[in-house]
Order: sequence, then structure tokens, then C-alpha cells
Amino acid sequence: MEIILKYVPFLFGLIAIGISLSSFLLSKRIAGNYDIKKQFLKSQFEAVSEMLKEINNTAFVVSNYSVSENSESAGYYIVNLQEVDEEYLRLRASDTQILSFYQNFIDHWKLYKHSKNVFMPKEIASELSKLNLTTYQARELRNSGHYKFLDISITGDYTERPSNLITPITSLPIYENILTLLKQVLVIKQTAAKWIKSFEIDDINIEGI
Repeated sequence: MEIILKYVPFLFGLIAIGISLSSFLLSKRIAGNYDIKKQFLKSQFEAVSEMLKEINNTAFVVSNYSVSENSESAGYYIVNLQEVDEEYLRLRASDTQILSFYQNFIDHWKLYKHSKNVFMPKEIASELSKLNLTTYQARELRNSGHYKFLDISITGDYTERPSNLITPITSLPIYENILTLLKQVLVIKQTAAKWIKSFEIDDINIEGI
């Protein structure tokens, strides 16, 4: 019995060391997990920032072309996506004519590809994926009618008869007209703003999104 009592302090010492070592390893693991989450969140913010930057740097060219037996006319206006908000959509509420697209639009409209970024938050990626325009065909103009076409940035003379045009093959409600497309762009911007604010970041320039 005396021998056992003699080693009790030593055993308690070993237990104390074991507890300390376990606590140290646990704290290191927690710190490591925190660092991973912190780095992942940083990458998410970078992904969202790059996506918003692309939106803000993008301009649409919406061109109108009318042709009849005796005349033809053409014109266009520019839409800077950074300026698209609820008020802008109200001003364009009647702009619901079916769209076709310049080939240049298909070649350069890549915003939906951000949905493939592993760091893009799920709720934003879900809205971005709706912009994927994968199936389309050539569009021929008749000798009479009124047409509306979409391009991205200024790449040609939009006061002349349009050429090199395409139209979606499948029914894509978002691409039905300029209003539905701009509404989806606004949804993406609002979803991104909501995600940022979820981290209690209120000092955010909403107008800059």
C-alpha cells in the first residue's frame, strides 16, 4: 500500500501532462481548422468581388432594327450593368420585345462561368448558373419587321442592318427580352450583397454593386 501511495503523485503528474498535451493538440487542431475556414472565406470574398467587378465593367448594346418594303431604320442604346437597379427596371418596364443576339455576345458573355468557381457561395452560384446560354442557332432577318438585338460592349456599327446574329433554340425565360435578363443581373447583385451583409458587414456601398 505504501508503495502505491508513493507513486500516486507521479501518476497524477502523468495524468496532468496527458491532459495538458491533449488540450494543446486540441487547441492546435481548432486553430488549424479556424485558419482553413478563414482562408476559405477569404477566397469566397475574392470570388464574389471578381464576379461583381465583371458585372460593373460590362455594358450591353441594345440595338433596334426596323425594315419594311420602302424603308429601314436602326438605332441603339447602352446599358451599363453597374447602373441596373429597381428604378432602372421600372424605366424599362415596357421593353419586352423578344431578343436575338450578336455572335460577339455569345463569345464574350461569360458571367455564368463564375458559377463554376468552387469558392463561389452556393446561393450566388445558383443564380449565376441561370445565365448559361448553351443552345442557339443562326437568325435570319425577314424583309419586314421590327427586331431587337443584344451585344456586349461596342463592337460594330449598330445603325446598319444587323448581321452575324443568333437566337436561342430552347426556351430560356431569362433571355426572352432585355428586361428579364436585367432582372436576373439585379437578382445576382442583390444576392451577393445579402451574402456579404450576412457577415455583419454593413459598411457596404450598395450602389457600387
